[in-house]
Amino acid sequence: MSRSLTHPESEAIKIARVLCILGVVYMHMPPHDPFFSQSAVVFNDYLWVVRDAIGRSSVPLLSIISGYFVAQSLSSRSWGAMIAKKAGTLLLPLILWNLIYLIVALAADDAHRSFSLASLPNDILALTAPPVSWALYFLRDMFVCSLLSPLLVWLGQKSPWPTAVGLVGVALTGIDGPLFINDMIPIFFFSGLLVYSGKFTPLNAVRGYKSYVALAAVVIVSLSVMPIVLAVTHSGLSPLTGNNVRILLIRFAGTVVFWGVAVFFARLRAGQRLIRIEPVIFFVFCLHPLIIDTIWRLFVRSGLDQSPLAVTAYFVCGPLIVLAIIIPMVWVGTQIWPVIMRWLGGGRIPTPQQWRSLFGVLSRPQRVPIRAVPYANKKM
Repeated sequence: MSRSLTHPESEAIKIARVLCILGVVYMHMPPHDPFFSQSAVVFNDYLWVVRDAIGRSSVPLLSIISGYFVAQSLSSRSWGAMIAKKAGTLLLPLILWNLIYLIVALAADDAHRSFSLASLPNDILALTAPPVSWALYFLRDMFVCSLLSPLLVWLGQKSPWPTAVGLVGVALTGIDGPLFINDMIPIFFFSGLLVYSGKFTPLNAVRGYKSYVALAAVVIVSLSVMPIVLAVTHSGLSPLTGNNVRILLIRFAGTVVFWGVAVFFARLRAGQRLIRIEPVIFFVFCLHPLIIDTIWRLFVRSGLDQSPLAVTAYFVCGPLIVLAIIIPMVWVGTQIWPVIMRWLGGGRIPTPQQWRSLFGVLSRPQRVPIRAVPYANKKM
């Protein structure tokens, strides 16, 4: 039996998308130094703790939400129709944004990447490796999950728990090869399918769920500081021992925390403010690596990258800085190139009313009417 969303849950999904994507920004914030020192605690280690605790734990809930809406879509349309829609909402933005990133990288003479015709399929489509904009592999993996969704739905009906165990094995071992860039995405996508089928009960429907949220938060913090503890105690264990297990547990706990926080905010006036940001949040996801890396280049040229205080301030404020830059950029883009912005957003561009809600006096009636489907109502 399929499970429909309540209105508070629909509101919580919009809020969760905003919170999760803002959390993703932390995962990609510079400096991009090596992962955890092996012998002594250094400044960068603390930044990695935040990346783990907020950035890494924020991604899985997006996969669960996508899985839920794919299952909902399959209940009302054919697989072919759903995939055709996904091509516009996932593949087209993947291609266009990576082309933009490739042009910018070539223009900037990026010394960190080497480009060739042979690497172009991966740079643009992420066929077997991450694309130019590493974060956009998520769109590619979501499309692969959508392609496999009829099989996953069938397995979810016939043998959900053995399938879940198998997908956990894929997440820990990577035995799928190049099928998924991030091997942990399928288990969370599959969880979303199970939520729609009614085999998983949403956290907010569980009595006393707030205690589970608090416990999950403790798990996230504990596992995030574990590599530092191992380094300080000189326990003889590598900080990366069992790292896939550690990361998977952080991500499972992250789904609990981010959903619990979203449900909480849905009851508050602050939640409505977050919902106003939701129509542009897909652009934040696609564009944030370019913004934060451009600012970091200025840090390096000015020498601010040598100041722990300046780096910490930039790191902590990263999501707000990204929002402050991207929102007016998207607004200008929708005024000048509404069709192109619709392609870049996979159809997710704000309506004039949504702009007025977000911007107030800054927004004005558009000369070119834009028929936009609100992001939260799209079947992902």
